[in-house]
Amino acid sequence: MMCGSENSPLGGETMNRIAAVVAGLSLAFVGTSTTFAGTIDVPGNYASIQDAINASVNGDVINIAAGTYNEHSLNTAGKAITIKGTLNGDGSLATTIDAQQGGMVFEVNSGEGYDTRIENLIITGSGNNDPGIECTNNSKVSINGCIITANQRHGIYAYRGFPNVTDCLITNNAGSGIYCEGLYPSQWDFPTISNCVITGNSSNVGAGIYLDKLSPIITDCVIADNVGPTPSSRGAGIFLALNENAVISGCTITGNSSDGNGGGFYTTGSFNTTITNTQFLDNDARDFGGALLIKDSQMTMTNCTIKNNSAWDGGGGVYVETSSTIILTGCSICNNSGWVQVLETEEALGSTTNALSFINKECEGNVLDVVAQQQEQIDQLLAMNTELMDLHVQQQSEIQDLQQIVTACCAAQSCAGDENNDGVVNIEDLLIIIDAWGPCI
Repeated sequence: MMCGSENSPLGGETMNRIAAVVAGLSLAFVGTSTTFAGTIDVPGNYASIQDAINASVNGDVINIAAGTYNEHSLNTAGKAITIKGTLNGDGSLATTIDAQQGGMVFEVNSGEGYDTRIENLIITGSGNNDPGIECTNNSKVSINGCIITANQRHGIYAYRGFPNVTDCLITNNAGSGIYCEGLYPSQWDFPTISNCVITGNSSNVGAGIYLDKLSPIITDCVIADNVGPTPSSRGAGIFLALNENAVISGCTITGNSSDGNGGGFYTTGSFNTTITNTQFLDNDARDFGGALLIKDSQMTMTNCTIKNNSAWDGGGGVYVETSSTIILTGCSICNNSGWVQVLETEEALGSTTNALSFINKECEGNVLDVVAQQQEQIDQLLAMNTELMDLHVQQQSEIQDLQQIVTACCAAQSCAGDENNDGVVNIEDLLIIIDAWGPCI
């Protein structure tokens, strides 16, 4: 994988994915042949959506005509029904439900299953500290082809509830785009988020996606430009806490910003997290972990790109702390400010059982922050990875770090550090290295 091979943030293929979600969110539902018990039209059969829900039975489809409906606290009442809006001729959404700050838009709290469906709707305007859609009490719901925007608390909120969210745009909510919390330790479930664009949401923790005590699956999503606005913010793009077997695949996590830690991704107390074929681009954190911060967690990353991320205090690419294990295989780590930083890890680097391991890596153009407590880890990293030589030593680095770079660069010489083979390691050798300083070609 080459560092320059990914798509530009919110451009090219990424922009096409966003356009596909916005302009044709629900085409997947057109032309299906499922047979239902009956069809109820709003406003044809019932003037209000809640009246239509009350009159429905399992298997019914409630078709809501184009227009804006000012209703809130719509309760699905435990029914296996489909509530769906109308599409315009170009496939865009024509039906809006606006809570007008009166409460949540939808409430799913009576043990529903995934055959309770909310489709093809613009869901907006929640108030009274309520989300756009709330799913609780071990209920499930399928949310397909919707735009969930400008809600007061979160776009989707699930406490001991398990939504499946597909082909949705979740944007500009005051709170997490999607917030899901399970029940530790007895309850692990699999909320899924696929082919969604989650952008422009704002929350102190998990502005894009917040996942706590679950086993989530996130695939083919764009998570962009979400903001953690305070110094205590964590995980502006994605926040994982106490999760097990989380899977993130085929996603682009870009342009997220935390005034605290973990601009793109933050995980704590989570185990067996797997991230594959995912790009972390242009994320930033005011403190640590511009792209990723890993704390008390174990995770693997395969075929990922970590590029152009930054952190003011360190670890612009990846920041690892306190008893964590991360294995990166086939990943590109490029042009990050801070690059990779390891803090207070109890184990050494360089094997699959220890704090940080690279396999088939490509690293170039990064800036490495070196502090005293990291010296042993950095020494071992350089000793085992002599190809990582495009390091720019910052003011806080110590002379030992420069000695390590000289030794590693010149290890092939008969005398380590003797770049010109004159039998003496001195300023002449250092000048040769300085003259060649820059990106590896």
